[in-house]
Amino acid sequence: MSRIAICFFLMGFYFSKISLAAIAPKEQQAKNIIKFEGAVHGGIAGSGFSLLKMNRMYFENLKLERWIVDIGDIKGKSNKGLPGYYHVQLAQNPARIIIDFNQMPISLINENELTKILKSSVYISGGRMISDPTDKNLTMILDLKKPSQLKVLQVKGQKETSKLILDLFL
Repeated sequence: MSRIAICFFLMGFYFSKISLAAIAPKEQQAKNIIKFEGAVHGGIAGSGFSLLKMNRMYFENLKLERWIVDIGDIKGKSNKGLPGYYHVQLAQNPARIIIDFNQMPISLINENELTKILKSSVYISGGRMISDPTDKNLTMILDLKKPSQLKVLQVKGQKETSKLILDLFL
């Protein structure tokens, strides 16, 4: 009787593998890519961080615009390690990117400088910053010219400061 039970068990196992193989694998989306709407978060908690600068790169052949946000320590100096905690949301109505930086009471970029930096953007029409002195949080709202896709990466500071990278593309 035990031989029969083992035989049925092996047959069931074999046929279950065949039936699973016929099902196409679900398309997986990278966790850091937002297709038209959604959110990602990352970074670490700490004693405080600062927004040092923003730089733009545009790759014409890829139709990709890269924004590099340098994140410093609480004193406005280079931050070694991961950037502070962030939450990036891509919304479509209206089309915009909302970036919340926790524990970031210091920004070396003011709203006028942000406007100048964003002026050359292919995908961003304008932006504003909101600082919450009570929670020591900084929110950056970037208005988009048209619905886009977004890839978010964090770069651990080793030789340079930590960074948050935003890649915008259609």
